[in-house]
Amino acid sequence: MNPPARWRWIIGGAAAGITAWLLLRADPLPWFIDHFYHLSVIEGFKQSGGLTLWDWWEFAPAGRPHLYPPLWHLLNLSLPAGTGNPIHGARAAALLLGPLTAGLLWWSGRRLIREETAGWSALFFLSFFPLLAGQMNHPTAALGILLSLVAWTALEQGRVRAAALAFGGLGWSHTGLFLLLALGLAFYGFLQPEKRRQTLTVLLGGTLLAAPWGIHQLKHLHQTAFAAREEGMLIQLPLGLLALAGWGLWKLPRKQAAVPIAWGLGMLPMGIHYPFRLLSGEGLFPLLLLAGAGAADLWKKNRFWKGITIALLLAAPAWQLHEARPAFEAQTALRIAGLEPANPPPTEQTVYSETLWPELAARVRAETRPEELFFCNLGYAAGILIPMTGRAATTGMLPEIPPENGDPIGAARLIVWIKRDPAEKPPQVLRDIAFTRGLEPAGETQAAFLFRNPRSTGQRRIRKAILPGWLGLALIGLWGGFLGAELKRRPAA
Repeated sequence: MNPPARWRWIIGGAAAGITAWLLLRADPLPWFIDHFYHLSVIEGFKQSGGLTLWDWWEFAPAGRPHLYPPLWHLLNLSLPAGTGNPIHGARAAALLLGPLTAGLLWWSGRRLIREETAGWSALFFLSFFPLLAGQMNHPTAALGILLSLVAWTALEQGRVRAAALAFGGLGWSHTGLFLLLALGLAFYGFLQPEKRRQTLTVLLGGTLLAAPWGIHQLKHLHQTAFAAREEGMLIQLPLGLLALAGWGLWKLPRKQAAVPIAWGLGMLPMGIHYPFRLLSGEGLFPLLLLAGAGAADLWKKNRFWKGITIALLLAAPAWQLHEARPAFEAQTALRIAGLEPANPPPTEQTVYSETLWPELAARVRAETRPEELFFCNLGYAAGILIPMTGRAATTGMLPEIPPENGDPIGAARLIVWIKRDPAEKPPQVLRDIAFTRGLEPAGETQAAFLFRNPRSTGQRRIRKAILPGWLGLALIGLWGGFLGAELKRRPAA
């Protein structure tokens, strides 16, 4: 069996095995909050009829500017309506993004460096659970990583137009990764003087393609604010991956190391506000290419070094730093996936629970008319309920974009107060609010206390789309068609 075919079987088998194992644990998927935010945006786009520039479905009735790049949300408008619980779609996306990333990492790595490097890079991606889980549960960032890999590969092969199309598409998927890739491309032009003109063309072309959304964001830049995330308190440093990356950097020729070095340097600003994403998430992708080169070199040596390579792959050793209590742990995907709780309580970093949320969503629908609003004391829980109910909320997610001023309780027809424990009694603060506001008890579920507000004043204000959904999908199809055609075109000499 030739090397490409052998690696296809190895990576395909590993991806299928990991996915099958995760499928057994799919009930609590998605594990992280990002999918819920994106589902709420997709629901808003559906009700608006396409792309809208105003987030009316959260912090209603006033809302706030919608600044999140819309590529992922427009793509999801192609899914048929009335397919039941939208969480199932997020679950399917989470399960698919892991194998898709492994496959594209192999496709890209074998063109950027060589076959064995690409194969090991894909295997180490599948092995290190924090990185795999990040790709599964951060869909727009995952799409951004895929487009970044395409852009780097196309540029290295001299397919400048394809690289510019991929880079520009990144601007419509994830603003942070777009800016970091722009910085990485600048470093690449410095490291590869002979590619400087091509790199500048990619930067300019991609920036022009992303400019319409970038201009919209800049118009509202004064309305954004940095919001610290709880995830920043947890860092899982992949020791084995770092050691192999260092060895790969030592062994690789300068020309082959240029892409991972430039990309890695471009990623460094991510650590200012999101150290977890840099050291345990998306920032590791450049190191994966170097680690793949290191593993491929060690595999050529004696049995001892082959054993070390396999041990690092299977154990995925990591130094976990959390609230100043460091610990050495194995972060292998197979071990961690089996430890995920099946029905955790709702929190700011909640995972979905089939036991809690469908019951609550049914009650919200029963207690409100389509045009009426609900209040939820936990913003991320509101993000889950919006796509499950089709109702707009007076609270919401993504605190980086503060809402317009308003009275979120007074505007809501239904008050949803998330419990910390299913057996919890109504807390004093909730009883005080109910007494002061004249709220009427509406029962409870395992997840929340419910109160009606007979004096509610707010109704949803659906904003009409500035770009119909069908036209957005057509433009994405046109972009994807040009990108595919350019990737098939003979590389420049």
